[in-house]
Order: sequence, then C-alpha cells, then structure tokens
Amino acid sequence: MKKIVKQQPTFLDYLKQTFWQFIDHVKINKKILLIAIYDLIFWLLFFGTSYVISTFIKKETSMLGTVNFNQFQILTSQELTETNLVLIKTFLIKSAIILLIFFLTSLVIYSIAKALIWLTLFNKKPTKEFMAGFIKIHFIWWILWTLPILFSLIGAQPEWRNYFVIFFFFFYLHSTTILQTVYTQKCEMKEAFTSVLNKGIAKIHKFILPYAFALIIYFLLTRILLLLPRASAALLASAIIIGLIYISWFRYYIKDVILEA
Repeated sequence: MKKIVKQQPTFLDYLKQTFWQFIDHVKINKKILLIAIYDLIFWLLFFGTSYVISTFIKKETSMLGTVNFNQFQILTSQELTETNLVLIKTFLIKSAIILLIFFLTSLVIYSIAKALIWLTLFNKKPTKEFMAGFIKIHFIWWILWTLPILFSLIGAQPEWRNYFVIFFFFFYLHSTTILQTVYTQKCEMKEAFTSVLNKGIAKIHKFILPYAFALIIYFLLTRILLLLPRASAALLASAIIIGLIYISWFRYYIKDVILEA
C-alpha cells in the first residue's frame, strides 16, 4: 500500500489564500462602525482626562513661583530655607500622586474601551470577570514595557533614539493586538502572553503580506483627504473619521490573520 505524502503549500498558495482573505475583509459593516464609536469615546475620555490632569499639574507648578531657585547656585541643599524645601517636597509628592491617578485612570479607560472592541469582534458579551482580567493583563503589559520605553528615551544614543522609538511603537501595536485577540478568544492570561512570542515574533513572516495589504487600504483612504482644502474643518473631521474607521477595519481584518497564524 502506497504511503500518501501530504504536499506542502507553496508560496503561491499562501499568496492566493492571504489575498482572498484580504478581499473578503474589504468592507464596512455595523460591527466596524460600532468599534469606531468605542474608539471615539475612548479618545474623548482620554483627552478629557489629560486636560484635567494637566490643569492640576499647572496649578501645582504655579506654586513653585515663590521658590528662590537662585539659592541652588550659591548654597548647598542643607542651607536652603525650610519654606523652599517644603514647597518643593509638596510639589513632587502631589505631582507623583496626580501622575499615578492619571496612569490608573488611563489604564481603566483604555482597558474597558479595548475590551468592548474585542468582545464586539468575537461576538461576546462583557462580564465582570473578563473586564477585570482585561484591566489586569494591560497593567502587567504596561509595566513590562516600562523598561524598553525608558531605554529608548533615556539610555539610547541620541542618533539612534528616534529609530528605537519607532521600532518600539510599531512592535507595541503589533504585539498588543495579538495579546488582546488571544486573551479575548481564550480568556487565559498565560496563553495570551505566550502568543506574543509564538505568533508575534516566531511567525512574524505571516504578517508581512497582511500588513502590506492593510497599507494599500490606508493609502487609498488618505487619497480622499487630498480632495479637501488644507487647514479646513472638513479636512480635520474627515481625517478623524477615516482614521477611526481604518483602525476599526484593521482590527476586524487582522483578528482572523492572528487566529490563523
């Protein structure tokens, strides 16, 4: 009896499959529009929170106007007046507390918004356990990213800093999308983090064509903006709408690419 040898798919087969998968996703539906609304709400809340926090920071900064900083040039820290030391210490403590509140608030807003987006993509309903898990996984994820971000901003050489920032920015988007997709599907934190390595890095080659096809859509959408007058309200509004719809569509498309990787 002859042994049947399974033929491995060729690159042409992979190209055809990826292309038709892309074509099947070139559409706008209610799900994509709902995701765009969730994204819009997130950005409104984020910028609103940022404005409130910046107002508090400016208020605390204005209190330093009474500090005589010229003393730093002629006196040691032990010789500074007690009033100046108290003001500086109070400013640093309050600023740290305000920034911590901003971090935690942004984490909750971000996690809830993204949870609703990915639940919509998977046709799932929100639960307290899932929402809590989504906030927890992003808290851990952001902490893990602290070191590379600090390295790119502080440790890297000035001539290389921009390249590091660009690299970390795009890899963060790539890996975070995989993390969110797998966690929403499996609801298992360990498997979600593992998928970043198993899919996001080990199978990075499977994302090259999908990303290239996604850039085609982005290029075509941005051509619409060229028809509008520059520095106009219509251009700004159109750019925001197109950006939100494109990001929503991209998640809708890349979800299936990640699941099949």
